[in-house]
Amino acid sequence: MQPTTPDLFTQGEKNRDEGIARTLASNATFYVKALYVLESTKFSRSYPQFTGEDMRSWLTSRGVEPKSPHAWGALARALTTAGRIKDTGRVKKMMDPSSHARRTPVWEWR
Repeated sequence: MQPTTPDLFTQGEKNRDEGIARTLASNATFYVKALYVLESTKFSRSYPQFTGEDMRSWLTSRGVEPKSPHAWGALARALTTAGRIKDTGRVKKMMDPSSHARRTPVWEWR
C-alpha cells in the first residue's frame, strides 16, 4: 500500500476560505455599507469593467473603509461567490505606488 500525501491545494483553499470568512465577519459593517454604496452610487455604470483598486478608490472617496486591509480582497471574493461579478481573464497594472504596479484582475458586473 502506498502512503497517502495530503492534498495541499485543497488545504490551501480551505485556509483561504476560512480567512475570508473571518475577515468578512470582523468587517461585516464595512461589507454591508460597501454593497449599499456600490449600488446606490451607480458604480457599475461608471465602471462596467473594473479592478479592485477602482472599487477601493470609489468606496474610500465616499468614506467607506474597512478595519482590515484584507477586507478589500474579501469583498471582491464575496461578490464573486455571490455571482455579482466575474473575472474577465484580463489583468491590469495597479496605479497606487504602494502596489508596485503589480497585476490585478479585471472584473465585470453580471
